[in-house]
Amino acid sequence: MKRESVLTLMLVILTAVVLVWQQCEGVEEHKPLAVSQQTGFAITADDLYSAYVANSVAAHGRFKGKVLAISGTVQGVAKYGKGSAVNLLTGNGKGVIQCYFEENQNQAVAKLTRGQQVTIEGRCDQFFEDTVLVYECVMQ
Repeated sequence: MKRESVLTLMLVILTAVVLVWQQCEGVEEHKPLAVSQQTGFAITADDLYSAYVANSVAAHGRFKGKVLAISGTVQGVAKYGKGSAVNLLTGNGKGVIQCYFEENQNQAVAKLTRGQQVTIEGRCDQFFEDTVLVYECVMQ
């Protein structure tokens, strides 16, 4: 293999590594809410989901990064890494509000049952494939 070909190959590999690293750096690490941040404004799971379906750009501008107190019906509970996740139903049955909890909330989440009415506080992140993702959640 010619020296130029080897150098070109090495440059391509290095570029790929840098691009992957930059993407990983862009992923935000979700940390538990500080007590002072646990004062979100109230909204129902239906209203939050409907806002994203109606206009995801406007909803993203309104809710992204905001702490919300979301009321809804538990569709399901699952283990997620060391923490857990709770899905809240939406009225149309197509989408969900997916709430992610840190490990220190597992005992509270373990008490939940399907169909139970709850209010969960968390930081709204994004809308992805008919799912509103909410991180740093705590049971209210």
